[in-house]
Amino acid sequence: MSEWESSDYEPWLPVTEKSNPLTRDLDRSPAGDVLRMLQACDAEMFQPETETAYQRFSSVGVVGALVELAERVQLILKVSSSRDPVDSLIVLSGCGTSGRLAFLLASGFNRALRQLDQSPVYSYIIAGGDRALLSSQEAPEDDPELGTLSLKQVGLLPGSASQTLLYKACEGKRRVLFIGISCGLSAPFVAAQLDFCLQHPEVFTPVLVGFNPAHQARAEPIPGCSFTFLSVAQRMQERARRREAFLINPAVGPEAVSGSSRMKGGSATKILLEVVLSAAHATAATKHGILQHIKAYEETVDFTYSQREELTAVVEAAGHSLLGGGRVCYLGWGSPGVLGLIDASECVPTFGADYEDIRGFISGGYKELSNNEGPLTSLVCEEKE
Repeated sequence: MSEWESSDYEPWLPVTEKSNPLTRDLDRSPAGDVLRMLQACDAEMFQPETETAYQRFSSVGVVGALVELAERVQLILKVSSSRDPVDSLIVLSGCGTSGRLAFLLASGFNRALRQLDQSPVYSYIIAGGDRALLSSQEAPEDDPELGTLSLKQVGLLPGSASQTLLYKACEGKRRVLFIGISCGLSAPFVAAQLDFCLQHPEVFTPVLVGFNPAHQARAEPIPGCSFTFLSVAQRMQERARRREAFLINPAVGPEAVSGSSRMKGGSATKILLEVVLSAAHATAATKHGILQHIKAYEETVDFTYSQREELTAVVEAAGHSLLGGGRVCYLGWGSPGVLGLIDASECVPTFGADYEDIRGFISGGYKELSNNEGPLTSLVCEEKE
């Protein structure tokens, strides 16, 4: 059992906000030791279930929920390919990195469908609109009444923005699978969307993805709302027992940098949702298929960290560049390029980096990005100012 799993280890904090004993010396260690700490921290995602109350990736309840969710996705794909392609929709939504991953997954799996001459069925919502793909937009994340009302214009307008987003994305649909991502079970923006879905079960099947136990969801009142994230999570639990909703919340352990859920939380989000969607697209929605997909990701993580000498050299070079007044630039294409943009966008609010310190560039620019609102060139000018 890991130290953080003990009931007396920082009991006042949810799992995603605890400090990680593995990385206590992270800020004063050389690059090689930092990589060893990060490897140990990431390995916690794949640890088997212990005698504690925390679920893990491989827990029976988690795997069962992943299988059933993949079956739901599989059904939507089947219906969309054989009947009206606009009859059903899968919406992924989140704030910050969670919203950026929603975009990454939706665009990637839509691309896979187009390559098979099938109509896309995925849509994404990110708090703050497409500008939040490239920069922090914290106000919409914290207020359920704020959000994007148009795919072409970004504004904070009156009314329930999260509900409007759902209506715009799902108008005319008979079947909508809504996947709300909130690593800490805490974002009011996502809570409001899930609450709306729970009120309209005739159309929506809600899914909540996060990495705290349900009872650790944020209990603080949300201004202007009659619910808290905790009450929403509890309703999701109740519906999940009747197979009317899905709550997927294995504990992956505290972050390497306390509370920075864009790190391991982001990785776990990408892994779990790619496992589900890949299994559905490959018609491998079985317990064995899901476990095989998870095992493949574990092996990929292990292989990546096995290149420690090369990774250490890259980390040291990046540090020297920043200390010398230079910058770090990600250059990529396709999904890897988008991941570079995601990482660069989070370095400012999470680590206090300057806008020019960490930059991301994708081959093909906005055409390759293919985001809903198109080029966001005005945002670059705002950031430089």
